Amino acid sequence: MAMKERSFQNEEYRFGFNGMENDTDFGSEITDHGARLYNKAIVRWFACDPLESKYPSFSGYVGIGNSPINFTDIDGKILRDKNGNIIVTFAKDSKEKKYETKYQIKNPDGTFTVTLIEIKFQTGTIYTNNGRGLKADITLSGTTTKYVTDKDGNVLSKSTKNEVERSQRDIVSDCHGLTFTNDKMWIDNYAVDDGSKTIDLLLEDEYTPVSASEGEIVIFRAAKAGDGGAKKKGDIIHSSRRNTDGSYTSNAGEDCTKNCLSLEGAAGEAFGGSTMTDISKSGTVQHYKHKGDKFINLSKGTPLGITENVKQYSEEDVKKILGQ
Repeated sequence: MAMKERSFQNEEYRFGFNGMENDTDFGSEITDHGARLYNKAIVRWFACDPLESKYPSFSGYVGIGNSPINFTDIDGKILRDKNGNIIVTFAKDSKEKKYETKYQIKNPDGTFTVTLIEIKFQTGTIYTNNGRGLKADITLSGTTTKYVTDKDGNVLSKSTKNEVERSQRDIVSDCHGLTFTNDKMWIDNYAVDDGSKTIDLLLEDEYTPVSASEGEIVIFRAAKAGDGGAKKKGDIIHSSRRNTDGSYTSNAGEDCTKNCLSLEGAAGEAFGGSTMTDISKSGTVQHYKHKGDKFINLSKGTPLGITENVKQYSEEDVKKILGQ
């Protein structure tokens, strides 16, 4: 409770409890937490949490999960992980899988370099800002083996590294993994869920439609079933990131990431080199801006996979906080 006779705060300072702004329109003891107002004199909220339905195990008048030491609630709406790691959970029956890809390059001396990339990955769940779970493939480990052969296929040398080379082929992240998780995982909208449902949920929960000049990402939709492998008209078949200089960063399937592309170049990754005129006529190009990340504060996660800032947590811990 606030104690006026023991207050040494500069009266001109606008912020109070938890760094929230004082709202003098409603009295000297009121702080604005964004989603609702808090009366620090009587230690009570003026209204229920607008997202109380997501936390049925808590009273609607509880704040910060009833544990301000363990959790932060930056804008009064959803609990965040202040460390900024992507949270991944695995179902109890989820198992590791294997995948490999191979490509060949002819060397100037007439020999060939054959590169074999092998990975172990696991399908897990990531969560939107609104707590909805979405499937994604996370690469746990991998090796890159290079064979130098003669023209008849005889092996002249062999070398293996315990790392996943991504400069020529990328089986760690697809276009949606690049766009939505900063190149950290694979989000295949056809293999996971139904059609482009996964990406549509991400857009609904975390992005706002904007003009091309304001966009941070661009989405390409199919005009009809079959376009880019789409199951139906309107399916999302490709996505790319827009850079601050107006260029685009994109990849497609196992292709490596390409930078400094035009919008037409980014679209060509999915539409096979078609011009933007053709794409505009046949498909839908949409631009979006991110609303901002929100995370659950679980500080004891396990670093996961071969990329940074991805951590594994138990389904039970995440669902408990989400009230699921």
